[in-house]
Amino acid sequence: MAAVAALCVTPVETEGAHSRATADYIQANARQLDGKRTSIQIARVEPGRLEGDVQWFTAWTYSDEGWGGSIPVIVPADRADSFLRKFGTQTEWVGLSDRVKTKRLDATVRPTKAGHVVLDTRDRFRPAPSPVIRPQYAATIRTWTAADGRTLEAEYLGHDAQTVTLRRAADSRTFTVPRADLSAADNAWLDAQQP
Repeated sequence: MAAVAALCVTPVETEGAHSRATADYIQANARQLDGKRTSIQIARVEPGRLEGDVQWFTAWTYSDEGWGGSIPVIVPADRADSFLRKFGTQTEWVGLSDRVKTKRLDATVRPTKAGHVVLDTRDRFRPAPSPVIRPQYAATIRTWTAADGRTLEAEYLGHDAQTVTLRRAADSRTFTVPRADLSAADNAWLDAQQP
């Protein structure tokens, strides 16, 4: 793997199993954890290499028993600054105690071809899927023919008994056309549509 940043892992909850996980635990169980969401407590991160749209970090974890090890983390490059601000590069101690402040990271475990493992945060930042458009509301762009033979590429927006509303494909201009100005074929198509 290219230069990567380290991640500290503390008590971890992994989908379907509650266990005390460290970076070593995750790496030792990479096959079983492949594709599973994991929550870990990070004490600090170190920025690594930027590769295209991905920024690598090394994250360090801390538990009640002490340092929990390090693990690489993948972050979308456009989110790297906020990730770095959130987790920081310095270890913060709780008052004068020997306890370390940690912050939670949710990520997906991804084994690499080289036998290593990374925590992947990219799925946290994917856009939500587009809503499904029902056919009766889907855009219907078609070629409309006037009674005199001229044609127009336009989106059908709706109609009533006397008119049809269209949005011209070329410039998105919306206008209403009398049905009497359209061809017999277009009027038949309109009659088949729900107004």
